[in-house]
Amino acid sequence: MPEWPSSQSAISIKLNTLFDRMHSHPDEWPVTLLQDLQGVAGRPRRALIDIARDATAGIVVADKQGEIEHIANWPADQQEAIRQALIFAVSHRRRLRFSVELGASETWVPRFGRNGDLYITFKGPPQ
Repeated sequence: MPEWPSSQSAISIKLNTLFDRMHSHPDEWPVTLLQDLQGVAGRPRRALIDIARDATAGIVVADKQGEIEHIANWPADQQEAIRQALIFAVSHRRRLRFSVELGASETWVPRFGRNGDLYITFKGPPQ
């Protein structure tokens, strides 16, 4: 089994670029991303789609209407699971790797690699 599946979407490519950039420059990890994900005193946590539409470390994850709609339509439980994975990766400064596998069900599969990185495979129906 490969360490990291190679199927990618526009969204997963941008997410990988974002986390590669943050991992390469650990002193520049955006504090605001963690605050947006968790919320801070006086400011509630932000919706994932709002975070995805803003530039984080110079990268906008969802800038096309189809990408915005795709993320906005993720089931609430999956959005919360992704939020928790992002919080873990950002707060522990772990590399987060995303891939896509077209299959029969809309779900995602998290796993840790031998190197401690977190891998997330989004699964979904064929396009």
